Amino acid sequence: LRRLADRYFARASAAALAQDDPTALVEATQMECAYRLGAGEFARCKELLESGYAAAERADYQLGLALAEGFIGQCEYFLGNFAAMLAHYARARELLTLRSPEHEHSFACGEAHALCMLGRFEEGERVLARAAAGVGAEYLLGEAFVLATRCFVRAWSGGDALAAGLATNAYVRGHAIAIPPPCAHVLTAPAEAFIAAARGSGGDAALDAAREHALP
Repeated sequence: LRRLADRYFARASAAALAQDDPTALVEATQMECAYRLGAGEFARCKELLESGYAAAERADYQLGLALAEGFIGQCEYFLGNFAAMLAHYARARELLTLRSPEHEHSFACGEAHALCMLGRFEEGERVLARAAAGVGAEYLLGEAFVLATRCFVRAWSGGDALAAGLATNAYVRGHAIAIPPPCAHVLTAPAEAFIAAARGSGGDAALDAAREHALP
């Protein structure tokens, strides 16, 4: 599978270069970056994002620039560089000049997560509250993003992590939301909330509730 993926990404980038299509090159490099992130290849991700960012600048492709900043923010999270993570997600939101609910809420949640990891929990909650005010029936996955990120905030801040985890699972299950691979945190965040609740005052009751309400 690894060799197949390598060939696929190489062909996608080569085709974009052959057609002198910088927008396609940006999308090819960012698609590869999403794959490399999952494999923990952070140095390779940064190389890809640098080339993709340069291509986006040449094409004046604002969404590509914003996405590159968001991906760099993800890299910084896995590397434990939370201040840099916050800066990149904030920059991604600044660069997003066109209406795009999918990306608006992804970047806002990334910013809130970074604030959480820096111990700035109240600020993170405010970012999430603003994001939540702009989602709903038009973008169900966006609301799931917000709920999942709130799980991280409550897990780390000592808030009601169990309630946050259950709310996220109930929303995703109730709306039958399909979770694409790049959005796996919508599933992992409730798990982190349940663990935090079990380690806190919830104890066995938190574990029992987590099992009862776990996603199938």
